Amino acid sequence: MANLSAPSWPTEHILWKPPLGTLLCASPIEAEAKALLEALKLAQGLHCPITVCSDCLTLVTALQNPLLVLPCKCSALLSVMSGILSSCPLIKVKFIGRSLNTRADWMARSLLNHSLPSDWVVVLDLISEFLE
Repeated sequence: MANLSAPSWPTEHILWKPPLGTLLCASPIEAEAKALLEALKLAQGLHCPITVCSDCLTLVTALQNPLLVLPCKCSALLSVMSGILSSCPLIKVKFIGRSLNTRADWMARSLLNHSLPSDWVVVLDLISEFLE
């Protein structure tokens, strides 16, 4: 059984509190694409150099290689993401392995199991180690 005990959460530097609600997706790749798009929109609003990390190699590769074909809904999302990246050269997208993304993975699993409220927060301290 997976350990769903909460990692220690810093209480300062709150970066984002997503709205309450349900995100309907046809596939896991679509869910990853929507999450990455929201992260890029957030990064775009910061107006400073930032690296957005994802453990979805397919999406990171697709953003780096426009010839890669993904499912139809993901193609539209990739187009928007590519537009953000081309208009904001300070934003980079980087692949990180799932083992380096344990807090985000814990949060996603907890949301699926309804053991974490949907008004969670992402904090800068959680991602700072990946922004190098």
